[in-house]
Amino acid sequence: MFTTILGFLGLIPLIAVVAFAIWRGGPAERGGAIMVAIAWLGAGLANALVPHVALIYVLLTADTLLAVGFLVLAIRYSSRWLAVAMLLQGASLGFQAIRLMGSDPRISHHNDGFLIAINLLSIGILLTLLGGAVAAWRRRRRTLAAARDELDVGDEVLDDPS
Repeated sequence: MFTTILGFLGLIPLIAVVAFAIWRGGPAERGGAIMVAIAWLGAGLANALVPHVALIYVLLTADTLLAVGFLVLAIRYSSRWLAVAMLLQGASLGFQAIRLMGSDPRISHHNDGFLIAINLLSIGILLTLLGGAVAAWRRRRRTLAAARDELDVGDEVLDDPS
């Protein structure tokens, strides 16, 4: 995971998106960002501490918990972006399960196609998290602007001598 320079460079967008979602997102985006951060930290720790033979089980469990967490948040907040993140995480879970079963020799942790698919799904989850945070931020700004405009109109009516 974080054994190459490319792996460490992947931390930059991860940290940036998670920080932005916590800073500017709504409750759903904050919850999703915290779950993604915990999952990535947990995967990094598991990679360092868990024996290679058991690592796939730990990662499969983490993927399952993250997908279920996205599902709970998607239902709780009726959020489309969380539903998309859950679907992407479910696809990642499916790839991990196929790898665990070993039914297809083309899908293994040594196969570049498998690694590319998992990384693209992770990037997709980060992009949906970013999109959800930007949408929540813009929605909140529009609501505040409308409330400010409404207050300004109300003040004008009170100040109007006629």
